[in-house]
Amino acid sequence: MLDREQFGMVKSWAARSLGQIGSRREDARGALERTLKDELDSARYRAAEALGDIGNPAAIPALAEAFRGETVERVRGQIARALGNLGARDMATEIAAVVQGPWHDRGLYRNGLVAWAKLDPEGAWPSMEREIRSDVPYVRLDAVRMLGEIGDARAVEALRGMIEARTVVEPTCRRGDTHAILLADVA
Repeated sequence: MLDREQFGMVKSWAARSLGQIGSRREDARGALERTLKDELDSARYRAAEALGDIGNPAAIPALAEAFRGETVERVRGQIARALGNLGARDMATEIAAVVQGPWHDRGLYRNGLVAWAKLDPEGAWPSMEREIRSDVPYVRLDAVRMLGEIGDARAVEALRGMIEARTVVEPTCRRGDTHAILLADVA
């Protein structure tokens, strides 16, 4: 018999695996949408991740409802990311409000900001600029990763500027910059 933690792990990875299959099977989307209401936050997290990966905009209404009702910040951030991946422009304002409001989980902020930037690049750019200029190494590293995921022309320009900078840069950020620029160029 599985304990609660083991059961949660199996359930969350089943949701993730459905996401990998889901682009080929419509019934996977329905199961994942139902999992957004599961009692286990790890299962809800993976279901949101999988729905974002599948890329079917038909999942937007279920994700929007889940975003509005989710109380676990880490899960809410993943739902925001899925909405961003699916191009849910109607959710940009709600996601921006969460990013700009009080939060305690860096994952909520990071995933929310990436989603916001995908849905409303102009609105999100001032927040992205603050991240890029941060003196805190992990914040700046997060920023270059976010820019790599966003991948628009402004992101590429900012990343190239970071790579070509003549100032001393935290070594982990320099590696992150290069990785992110490669992601942005491919996107």
